Amino acid sequence: MSAVTNRTAMALLAMGVLALFGVHAWFAVEWYTAGAFSFDDGFFDADPLSNLNALAHGWGRRSLIHPHLANFFAVPIRLLDVIDARLFGGVDRERFREYVALSISPIATLIATLAVYRTVVLLHASRRTAVLVSLLYASSFSMLLFGTIPEAFPISNALMALLFWYAASQVRAGSDGRMLVWSVLGFLLISMTITNAVAFFIIRALHRRYTGGESWRVSVLRAGAQTALVAGVAIGSGFLAIQLLGYQEEAARAGVGSYVTSFVSLAPASILRNLANLGLAMGQSMLSFGTMERPLRFCADLPQCHAVFFSHPSPPFLVFALGFGLLAAVAALAWSALKTGEHTAQWLGCLGILAFNIGLHAVFGTEMFLFSQHWVTPLLLLMVPRVHRAPTVWTVVLMIQLVVNLSAMSRILGVITPS
Repeated sequence: MSAVTNRTAMALLAMGVLALFGVHAWFAVEWYTAGAFSFDDGFFDADPLSNLNALAHGWGRRSLIHPHLANFFAVPIRLLDVIDARLFGGVDRERFREYVALSISPIATLIATLAVYRTVVLLHASRRTAVLVSLLYASSFSMLLFGTIPEAFPISNALMALLFWYAASQVRAGSDGRMLVWSVLGFLLISMTITNAVAFFIIRALHRRYTGGESWRVSVLRAGAQTALVAGVAIGSGFLAIQLLGYQEEAARAGVGSYVTSFVSLAPASILRNLANLGLAMGQSMLSFGTMERPLRFCADLPQCHAVFFSHPSPPFLVFALGFGLLAAVAALAWSALKTGEHTAQWLGCLGILAFNIGLHAVFGTEMFLFSQHWVTPLLLLMVPRVHRAPTVWTVVLMIQLVVNLSAMSRILGVITPS
């Protein structure tokens, strides 16, 4: 492409990403002022109230499942609050911190989109393809929704996108990369959610195998050792913080054991239901199919509220068929990428993370869309060869996706906090 075309592509990306950032920020403030973040479980199984309290104030969400979610954000926000109070004062300090915390998800989504753009460029795609994939990614339903609500998932997703970017950059350089950079990325990922350790291990092992030229055995052992080390540091320091700050009882209530007993089911019917809902959630992470709703009893000070959710508790046959059909489509997408014979480590990394999430959430969880930020980045990266071959078709898809997903976003507030 010519230099002019490259500049045009960058201008389109900048305008698109900044416009979507504005959309995230507008929805976040609108939903916050309407009270949609004043209770948990309104957005399927997401916990905006608990997460907003953790991010803004450092209250709650203290557990080894999210070792440093509160620590990494509440401390700098508190410091910013002190500075603002001394310079300006005169405002509700809690509300000020919460407005600052509302910016975290939009910023994380912005970072993730830019990282995906750089990753696609490093995969030898044209800049036109990179811009188109990035805009498809940023306007996907998962990115729009999680880029608006205060949650740990968009932070994890941004770090995941940065991990893919760093791996791709080192493949291009023919280098194993810096141990410190890998370790910091792993530490940050696991500090947000401990299951991110598996994604880090997959990408690290594949990079050592395909770029470092190590045997599978050596790659797995060394990547496993590094993952265990950074996980130990993340979880150990998180445990120390819990002890020093006096959150032992809260951490015990929200511990791994309670999650396992509450959300794990090995019953065959439950596994089949979760797999069907996983397929639907993977489709919905790109394009909203619409939501279901149910009334909630606990709505803070609101007169009434509802929850929106996506997973069917008892899917009818057509829903089962659609869900498994979408899983088959994801498998076909992965096979299509692998058949190109290029960037094998990246495609296997995407496939590995998708397979891990499918295996984990076949037995864990009730609302599958909740975990969509853990797979939306590898899912979009697998689409790169398809988008590269048919940019016109995918431009039309992008237009449809924007209209459908923004319409779905505009309807959600009326469901959660009906007037």
